[in-house]
Amino acid sequence: TIAVGASPYGVAVDAATHGLYVTNQDGNTVSFLSVIQDPPLITTLKPPPDGVVGADFTFTLTATGFPAPAFSLSAGDLPPGLVLDPTTGVISGTPTTVGASTFTVAARNEVDAEVSADYTLTVNSRPSITSGSPPAGVAGTAYTFTLTASGSPAPTFSLSVGVLPPGLVLDPATGVISGTPTRAGASTFTIAADNGVGSVATADYTLRISPDPSPPAITSGVPSAGVAGTAYTFTLTASGS
Repeated sequence: TIAVGASPYGVAVDAATHGLYVTNQDGNTVSFLSVIQDPPLITTLKPPPDGVVGADFTFTLTATGFPAPAFSLSAGDLPPGLVLDPTTGVISGTPTTVGASTFTVAARNEVDAEVSADYTLTVNSRPSITSGSPPAGVAGTAYTFTLTASGSPAPTFSLSVGVLPPGLVLDPATGVISGTPTRAGASTFTIAADNGVGSVATADYTLRISPDPSPPAITSGVPSAGVAGTAYTFTLTASGS
């Protein structure tokens, strides 16, 4: 407060400092008010975290400036299911679609300045095994069955419980079970699918291998000659199961 003598009158503005000189009622003083305005500056430098389809998502954009800036989407689109609060800068909602969305956020205040920043927000989805029961195989016959799973990024497969029938192997990248079964029987096992999003998906399977239907056949050749008084051995072999 500045003493100025009797009956000061009116309001004066300092154009350089934006200071405001205001007459105090029924007094001989003037009060000085400092009015400071700052242009906006977006301070959220790191990218938003990945979202997950069907899971709640929230990310807060921040900006300096006075008066407080308001936010808007100036280019691109948010992932479906998400919205931007122009006052708080909060992006929130429940994503509905897998994919990467690139967009530009603008911040503006009464200084009549606007700044913007570009962001990419990726939405993933949890794994889910979608393949049904594997068909039966036949011992001695080439076999193949493809496991399938949804999810983004694409899940990888593993054998979490049990074993495959002898002679078969699982490709973790493609989900293909292949090989040539060597023995008849039923094998029960659990397949896991994982892509790093949410929990691991599992499914139980039983794969039956039937005996080779072809008739047995002796495959050994002519036995070698023996010698009297000398121990002798010869092994007969046959195909079939």
